[in-house]
Amino acid sequence: MKLYKSLLLGLLMCGFAACDTADLERDINSLKDRVEDYEAQVQKLNDDMNIIRVLLDGNKTITSYSFDGTNYTLTLSNGETLTLTQGVVGANYPSITIGENGNWIIEGEDTGEYAVAKDGENAENPQFKIEGGTWWVYDSATKEWKDLKVSAVGSTSSAASSPIASVDTSTSGVIKITLTAGGNYEIPVIPDLMCKITSPALADGEMWLVGTEGAELEAEVTLASDDDIVRPIVPADWKAKITERKDGKLKVKVTPPAYASKCVVTMEVTHGIHTITDEIVARTVTTGYYADFMAGLDIQVGSVTLNKSMFAEDEIHGPDENISALSAKGIYFLKSGTTVNLSSNLNVSGLVVIGNTPDASLTEMPMIKYTAACYMSLSSTASGLGLLLKNVKIDASASNTYSFNIGAAFVDANIYFENLVFDRCNILFNTGNSLVYINNTAQKMPIQNIEICNTLLSSESAAQKYVFSFSNNMYEGFENFTVENSVFYCRTESAAITNFSLMQCANADGTGFENIKVKNNTFVNIVPANQLIKVKMFNVDFSNNLLWRDADKGGYLLYGVAGSVFGTTSFANNMYYNADDGTVSFNLFHTDGIVPENVTNPLQKLSSNPFETLDVVNAKFVLLPEYQNVGAHIE
Repeated sequence: MKLYKSLLLGLLMCGFAACDTADLERDINSLKDRVEDYEAQVQKLNDDMNIIRVLLDGNKTITSYSFDGTNYTLTLSNGETLTLTQGVVGANYPSITIGENGNWIIEGEDTGEYAVAKDGENAENPQFKIEGGTWWVYDSATKEWKDLKVSAVGSTSSAASSPIASVDTSTSGVIKITLTAGGNYEIPVIPDLMCKITSPALADGEMWLVGTEGAELEAEVTLASDDDIVRPIVPADWKAKITERKDGKLKVKVTPPAYASKCVVTMEVTHGIHTITDEIVARTVTTGYYADFMAGLDIQVGSVTLNKSMFAEDEIHGPDENISALSAKGIYFLKSGTTVNLSSNLNVSGLVVIGNTPDASLTEMPMIKYTAACYMSLSSTASGLGLLLKNVKIDASASNTYSFNIGAAFVDANIYFENLVFDRCNILFNTGNSLVYINNTAQKMPIQNIEICNTLLSSESAAQKYVFSFSNNMYEGFENFTVENSVFYCRTESAAITNFSLMQCANADGTGFENIKVKNNTFVNIVPANQLIKVKMFNVDFSNNLLWRDADKGGYLLYGVAGSVFGTTSFANNMYYNADDGTVSFNLFHTDGIVPENVTNPLQKLSSNPFETLDVVNAKFVLLPEYQNVGAHIE
């Protein structure tokens, strides 16, 4: 609990200065009460927003409810359970209304998010938290929390109450809800009416992928009378038909059109004047990213969501174009077997390169080939998308310099590159010593989000290789560094990269990354450069990583430089294996740096080889079934 920790630290400092333990104890108890009040406020607001979603959708009834004197527990017709708190909790809330365009308006600002579903898109509920004593709202577009600067206690410019003013259950068969902003709503209580999609079971935000031959959906329904009507609903270009119905359980065959498409699949039960539904979002299985993109579907590159609305028409390049060179800005879909040569430096500001075939093998992937000592440089005087690469091979083995850098000088804290992302790439290291080199002797424009995911990165045997190298201070603006489900290896048999680093910062000064996540990666014949990561650290998730060596040499993995203040951390389930059965060991933290409390430094040593297949020449890394939660798993 970040808020609790920061406030508690301040109180402890004051307490020691005063040396009054009674006052200190009283202050700490008061703080705990305040934190619990904040938690209750956050819970009430988010619960109220869930109830309001049901009111706005108008397609659910209540099968049962209970009241414990404070909270109502409502079970909806789709099996969902919601909590409704009666009465006032906390002192102050942000202003929340719905605009004439149907979007949520929070503190007078249009969020751009639907309050009511339309155009086949589900409505989204705003999510709130309290941090530092003020309300924050989650922005799903930027995937960041935004401070509304509305105090959770006391009076501010906003003196709004919680969205739901009162609940009335005095009338049989209905629950009446009055909103603070005005408006009375009713939710019918019909005990014997249920409609719930049971398969596929999807996580929040996940879509059901339907192939060209169609797929089967399963649902459960309970009807209040024999006259109730059950039917599946899809758009005109999709097909849905009930193929089996027995004891309230249904099977529905859903068939998509022959082209890329997305839709809402709805199961509907009508009982008299009441209609209830349950829905899931379905989309066609991707056979080509370009077709999906041009059909208006989202393309995911790492954690970044791309849509054609983000690009001008002349910035979109399809797989049938004859691409001989890349431009500074735009999105390219390269067909399998394509090679684009890079023979001189390329300045980029918003460039996306995607191999068009999703399941292309390493030998079929389109390739960006460095034919000379050159690099791609993030160069712009304004904020931009940055550089995103997906499903491509990057062959820099003929270049004797770094492959990527930042050329733009720092302007101010509000101007930055949004992303540098490598997703399902096959990267052949240059003969120089860094993949990404950031010369920060003069401060450069920062990159907010750096990601390497689902990627292979290899080099021939070498004495030094850095993936990210900061030549000087690391300045403000570098927020997230993520390396996940990737394999780093020496592709020379029975050899190693003996001085390797994921991120190396030459100076201890600067800000460091706010969040570092290095999770489920495999390192084969990689020896850390005194440490795998050396930087100022705050929130760190370094877990489920696997190191494999066939020679007796280990090392340290993390070096928290001076100024590191550890917040949220996880260092679980990291393992290593030494094939020559020597005395090699790997330690989590270098003890010359800042080490968080209660960390077990040595990694778990495996007594047997965890690989079913290990072939560095042909890039095959298949772990035994018992190691499915450790290391990288790349198909």
